Parts: sequence; structure tokens; C-alpha cells
Amino acid sequence: MPTVIQFSRTALALFGAGLSFVITGNLLLFVVVGEVNRKLPDNQQVQYFPWYPGKLSKVTALYSQHYPRGRLLLLYRGCLALGAVLGLAFAWKAGFFG
Repeated sequence: MPTVIQFSRTALALFGAGLSFVITGNLLLFVVVGEVNRKLPDNQQVQYFPWYPGKLSKVTALYSQHYPRGRLLLLYRGCLALGAVLGLAFAWKAGFFG
């Protein structure tokens, strides 16, 4: 018989909130790519897919170059950081650390 894992409502709320922030951060990254592509000629635009090592640093450098006062990268990083913190809080509350 399979083992059923039960989580508290608080743990599930932390997981849902963390996942929401990570998804929002990734959507913001697509907005960043769109904003970068608005400033670039057609033959130099960044593709939305696929992602590979180094592409994030290229996109962030281009965004910072074209939008020096832009806040989308700050929001992106903030969403990912909050998602990570809430993910760790979920893991702690669910008993993964002890």
C-alpha cells in the first residue's frame, strides 16, 4: 500500500505562495525579453526559447544597457528571492529538515 504524505494547511499555503512568486518572476523575465527586443533590430532580437547557459546574463546586460533605470530586473529578482524563501519555509514547515 502506498504511503500518503499529509501537509498542514500552512505548509501548503507557503508552497502555493512560493510557486506563485516563481511563476510571476518567470513571466517578468519574458517581459524583459520583450522590452529588449523592442530596442533591437529584427536580425539581433533575443529568442524567447530555448534558454541556455549565458542567455540570462546576455538578456540582463542588454536590458540594463537599454533601460538603465528599469525596474523589471529588480522585480524579477525579488520574485525569485521571495519564492526561494517561501520554498525553504515550506520545506521547514513540512518537516524536511528534521
